[in-house]
Amino acid sequence: NNPRSKLASESIFILLLTIGAVFFVSLITGSASEDPWTGGAELSKPVENSAGIFGAYLRDISFGVLGYVSYVVPISIIWLGYNFHRDANKERQNQLTFLIRLISYLVMLFFLAALAHQYAPEIKVMDGLKETFLAGGMIGKSMHELLFYELFGGSSTLIYIGIIRITFNIASSDSWKNISNAIFKRRPRLEKSSKSKKKEKAKPEII
Repeated sequence: NNPRSKLASESIFILLLTIGAVFFVSLITGSASEDPWTGGAELSKPVENSAGIFGAYLRDISFGVLGYVSYVVPISIIWLGYNFHRDANKERQNQLTFLIRLISYLVMLFFLAALAHQYAPEIKVMDGLKETFLAGGMIGKSMHELLFYELFGGSSTLIYIGIIRITFNIASSDSWKNISNAIFKRRPRLEKSSKSKKKEKAKPEII
């Protein structure tokens, strides 16, 4: 487990930053009429999406599958690139650890989509072009309506929030670090302060 080279870390950072930026631009630009995947519309040139034909397809597929939760994906990609750059001198992660964190991240996305669909199932975008829009996409609708709401009803919200919280902790690992730092790094300070107080009390008064 050797640390990554500076060149490799910077290259990965720039690559992920570019992918995340293009992804984000494709989501925030374009229009509801450019739906070649969900609506079967033919794209006319010039495409309104700033990321071109690729961006139009990416936007339509992302919103169709995950809904508004798609905005989490480019932000996560950019954050991952930043972590690669920040942790350049640290040892590489175990492949199993990376796989577990990746699976946890995907599970978190799916349950975010289900939670979004529960509270905003259909949003009107534009009359005549697209009647409804699934806030949680196809995944959110399938998970909530066909599985969790049938089994747990309104209490599905608690299950969604609990699983999202757990998977976020596993995927990011930040909270576990904060907890461990709070437990193991603050105790010595408390012990030192208590020892210093005892020494001060034990000192004889000088007349």
